[in-house]
Amino acid sequence: MRRGTRCDLAAALSPQPSPLSYNLPMRIFMQTKPLAAEAPRYYQIALHQDLLGGWTLTREWGQQGGRVSVKREVYLERDDALNAFEQARDAQIRRGYHVMFSQGMESPHAIG
Repeated sequence: MRRGTRCDLAAALSPQPSPLSYNLPMRIFMQTKPLAAEAPRYYQIALHQDLLGGWTLTREWGQQGGRVSVKREVYLERDDALNAFEQARDAQIRRGYHVMFSQGMESPHAIG
């Protein structure tokens, strides 16, 4: 029987991401800078796992205090859902939105 080394002990004691952390919802809330006469526009992206193991990506956008639009997409694979999440986030950042809040998957700005 082999005894553990100091490195093995340090690795065992260091916090490891829980497999359950992958099932926690991810969310990013972004908005534009407000103009003098208008409320800021916002864009929110959320990703969560459904009861059957699939992944739901929800996008919500509009003007604060105004009309809202919502779009939901379902993905069977986690990697596909994360890729869509990243693409949605990056597209809105290119359009001038700023991240105001993010949660999940080791924020800030969730994922890469």
